[in-house]
Amino acid sequence: MSQSHSLFAAISWLALWFGFTNCVPAQTNLTLVGQVNDGGYAEGLAISGHYAFVANGTDGLRSYDVTDPANIISVGHINDGSFAYDVAVAGRFAYLADSADGLRIYDIADPTNMVAVAQTNSGGYAFRVASATNVCYIGNFDGGLAVYDISNPANPREVAQTNYGAVFGLTLRDNYLYSADSYQGLAILDVSNPTNPIPVGSASFPGGDAERATLQGHYAFVGDAENGLTVFDITDPANPVSVGPGTGGGYMAGVMISGNYVYAATYNDFVVYDVADPTNAILAINMDTGGNAHSVLVAGSHAYVADDSNGLLVYSLGQPPPPRLSMARSDAGHVVLSWPAPTAAFSLQENADPATTNWMTTTDSPTVTGGNNQFILPAPGGARFYRLIFY
Repeated sequence: MSQSHSLFAAISWLALWFGFTNCVPAQTNLTLVGQVNDGGYAEGLAISGHYAFVANGTDGLRSYDVTDPANIISVGHINDGSFAYDVAVAGRFAYLADSADGLRIYDIADPTNMVAVAQTNSGGYAFRVASATNVCYIGNFDGGLAVYDISNPANPREVAQTNYGAVFGLTLRDNYLYSADSYQGLAILDVSNPTNPIPVGSASFPGGDAERATLQGHYAFVGDAENGLTVFDITDPANPVSVGPGTGGGYMAGVMISGNYVYAATYNDFVVYDVADPTNAILAINMDTGGNAHSVLVAGSHAYVADDSNGLLVYSLGQPPPPRLSMARSDAGHVVLSWPAPTAAFSLQENADPATTNWMTTTDSPTVTGGNNQFILPAPGGARFYRLIFY
């Protein structure tokens, strides 16, 4: 591909001048490609292989073949009880947070014939679920957290319970459990010993009503009912630090990060934020789903949204928005240009006047630092515009 062709066909147009203003193009090719509605209230989602599992409210658990997202096929259904809020899949088992009926476990080795293997209730109201090897965590709404030994899925055993907060969302990574806590904001527990979860840190925000959290690197992105998307630096789990104000923008019930973008279900809308700079989340997309979006997952080039009585929606992400080029001063005589790594073949170019064709290549081989491509150059004497071109 020639450079001139890539300029207009495969360009990442990110113009910066020395005043540190950047322009981010919005993604405009997010497309609804599939939808299925079998009744119930689509609340929670899990993806395993080419199957989607939906916690479908009063309708129980549904399984769908999403090999072709434009032709979603309902393949399995089981309903044993109360109101299915959330589902997690690990191996051949699905773990269902089933409100008043607690934890339900299903063998889904054959998604067309899901089989109930166990049910247990510690007295709470199961609202969220997260699973790991031999351990399952249930967020019991105002009842706190319940931990189950599931080494034998047919006989789950409660091994711990804590009333630490109001658990609305659970995200597990390494030996820490990150709880989107309606009352406390972000709560972090050390679960290296699952029989003894230890609160190690928390971070609240004014008027907050935290619903879900998603993690990437040393950041936690928390969806909140009042503040929208709020970002915390969790480098030290004992001291999570807010790195920017909430974005606002609706009741954020579900969040997931993929690459440099956070995908969020806000009850009324499906929204996407550019978080290449976690301290400055920028709204890139806002789409009305037609229902009440509760959960979102991204797998490959598609986003899956549980949209309440509107069922399961599948969106093609198309070509994602180009990465954002950021500029910062390093000292009095230099500036630092950075953008997420890795990328395809590219060149970084500069021009004193973007209305002209006088673009000159600055570099095509930056240093990779902290997950970003980085290039340091002398501060220009006047205005300069920079752009990335991908080949």
